[in-house]
Amino acid sequence: MTKGDREELKSLTRQRARVAKGGAEARAAAVLADVEDQLSAVYKADHEAFRDLSAHADQKVAALDAELAERCRQMGIPDDFRPRLTCGWWGRGENGANARRVELRKVAERRVQADSRAAKLAIDQAALEVLTELTAAALTTDDARAFLAKLPTVAELMPTLNVRELESGR
Repeated sequence: MTKGDREELKSLTRQRARVAKGGAEARAAAVLADVEDQLSAVYKADHEAFRDLSAHADQKVAALDAELAERCRQMGIPDDFRPRLTCGWWGRGENGANARRVELRKVAERRVQADSRAAKLAIDQAALEVLTELTAAALTTDDARAFLAKLPTVAELMPTLNVRELESGR
């Protein structure tokens, strides 16, 4: 491979890495948009998937409310003041609560941020490997090749943490 070939490949590798990182950012935005769609979804009681079940629940609750009304009449509680049983449909489930949506949104944002950083790092690592191979192929001395092997890895510099060691102060 000629020096010109290597330089062209190095330039192309850098450009591809830049575009891939832009793709990671676009993907992160798409994932967050999908989370927002999921958080804002509303499932109506009259939707065909739930219509029968919802109607059945309404009938059962109406029957129980009629029993309650009869007991209240027997106890002398006026109809206008008696307690009532109703069936409610919470079309958003727990996502109907703003606090829950905020909590889930924060979790999603942190997860997407971490995934985006990991993707960008993987892109940079892959690009670096290509650039290193291109450079290593052009090296002519053992000293120059040995120099490439000197840089420690992230795993060597940042070992895994052990919670028990943290608790004991080691």
